[in-house]
Amino acid sequence: MQKTQLSEDDVDTTLGEAYPRIIHSISISSLSDDIQEIFSFQNDQLVSVEYAITVPESEFQTVLQTLAHQAAELLEDLLVGENQILEGKTTRWEDEQKNSLILSFPDTDTSEERVIFLGLYRTKA
Repeated sequence: MQKTQLSEDDVDTTLGEAYPRIIHSISISSLSDDIQEIFSFQNDQLVSVEYAITVPESEFQTVLQTLAHQAAELLEDLLVGENQILEGKTTRWEDEQKNSLILSFPDTDTSEERVIFLGLYRTKA
């Protein structure tokens, strides 16, 4: 927290003191909304980094097409199952150490925006 200049307000311990999370918002110039960035720890080690990205419904299909194209180019050899990004379905990739990247599209309570959830998960040692 000291290195990133985050405050105690950015630390979430709802999962217990042994599983702290740092949650804060970041901005990316090409996206209109802030992104929730979540760092999760277990036994004082980083175990996952997750991003919750909000996209206007009007841009959702275009974003899916871009993600599907980029994922096919960059992650094809690591794909587990089928690339179902264009259908708005969860797609997973995994490396040799079983670390995984999961891209999912949870339902939202509004028809005005959609959420894209990207998670990077470290294999438990």
